Amino acid sequence: MEFEHIPVLLKESIEGLAIHDGGIYVDCTVGGAGHSSEILKKIKSNGHLYGFDQDAVAIETARARLSKISPQFTLIHTNFRNMKQELKARGIRKVDGILFDLGVSSYQFDNGDRGFSYNHDAVLDMRMDKRQEFNAYTLVNTWSEKDIVDILFKYGEEKFAKQIAKKIIDFRKEKPLTTTFELVDVIVTVSGLIFDLRTFTIIVSCNTSSLSKTLFLLPNKCILTNLPSERKYSLKRLKYAPE
Repeated sequence: MEFEHIPVLLKESIEGLAIHDGGIYVDCTVGGAGHSSEILKKIKSNGHLYGFDQDAVAIETARARLSKISPQFTLIHTNFRNMKQELKARGIRKVDGILFDLGVSSYQFDNGDRGFSYNHDAVLDMRMDKRQEFNAYTLVNTWSEKDIVDILFKYGEEKFAKQIAKKIIDFRKEKPLTTTFELVDVIVTVSGLIFDLRTFTIIVSCNTSSLSKTLFLLPNKCILTNLPSERKYSLKRLKYAPE
């Protein structure tokens, strides 16, 4: 299956970056290179794009697509919580713009083997980075009832958090939860006829580290000195410069 993902608000995102010739830009979630392609077209020959993604398929797809536009890019196979040290290692001390497109792509949902979608019966995996050991199976089969309640309520505002967590614990007393459909069945017995997406989404988020990555990055020292002053106020917490 080819990695295809149509970015939402592509035009608005590119306009918001205020890209200029020669700038240095970072796409923290390069995916299928939808945003990155447009950025690369605008930075010309003396600029540079750095793209991060923890999905190896996304990295290789982006490399093939960006290579047709310009050689002025570097792709880094890691999640964006490592952005600071990765850019510093490459001698980058200031950048002109950073883009985040958080979440799971349509390719990852449509590829049933990845375990991201409740529409496909698959092994509970949900890893974007296949190199990591932690997966959704580990979460639902080893985390305590309290920890499961905490993530469902704190990050998903799931009103059935306690009941869902208890059902998960009860299920795994008999056997481990191994597939996405088993997890769906557990949740449906609590939430009723309509499957509530929040629990599934939060387990995906915890497993892919998208929550922890963002929370880790925001407090870092961040300054984008090349931004026009009128654009700095809304990006203050996301501006970045390595020490």
